[in-house]
Amino acid sequence: MKRIVFSTVLWVVAAVSTPAQDGDKRYAKDLEKLKAEYRVEVEEALDPVKKRYKHNLETLLKRSTFDNDLDTAVKVRQELKRLRNGNAGQPESPFVGQWEYKQSGNTYRRIVRDDGSVELWKNGKEWMKNERDLWWDGFTWIPAGDGKIEILNGKGEKYLLWTLSGKDEVTQREINRTGDVWKLKRASSAWK
Repeated sequence: MKRIVFSTVLWVVAAVSTPAQDGDKRYAKDLEKLKAEYRVEVEEALDPVKKRYKHNLETLLKRSTFDNDLDTAVKVRQELKRLRNGNAGQPESPFVGQWEYKQSGNTYRRIVRDDGSVELWKNGKEWMKNERDLWWDGFTWIPAGDGKIEILNGKGEKYLLWTLSGKDEVTQREINRTGDVWKLKRASSAWK
C-alpha cells in the first residue's frame, strides 16, 4: 500500500511541476486569433464611416472644382489619396518633406511623403540601389510613438528609426545592420 501511495505522490508531483508547453502554444494561438478577429471587427465597423467620408470628399471635390476653388480641390485630392493608403483624417506628420545629410562627399536626401512612401536620392538623382546592390524600391514609413517614425524596407522589415531632435532636424538610426546614426536637416530646396 505504501508503495502505491508513494508512486502516486511522485507521479502527481512530477505532473504538477512540469510546465505544459503545449498549453502555452495553444494560448499563444488563441491570442493571435483574438487579435485577428478584433482587427476584422474594427475594420467592418469602420467600413460604413470610411465609405461615407469618401463619398463626402468626392462630392466636395466636384463642388470645389466646379466653383474654381482649386486650392481646396488639391487638398481634397490629397485626402482622397491618403484615404486609399489608410491614413486619412490624420494630421500630416512633421516628418513629411525632404531631408538630407552628407557622407563621404555625397549628399543624400530622403523624401518622406504623406501617402506613406519614402524615396532615397543621392547627389540630385533618385538612387535605385544602395552600396550592397539592394533595391530601394517599396520603402514606407509608419508612426512609432511620440516624435518617431520607422522606415520599412520593401519587405516590410524595420530599417530605420527617425526621431525628432530639433527644429527642422531628425536623428536617423539604422535598426538591423550597423546601428549607424546620422543627423538629417530639412532640405531648403526641393530636388523633385
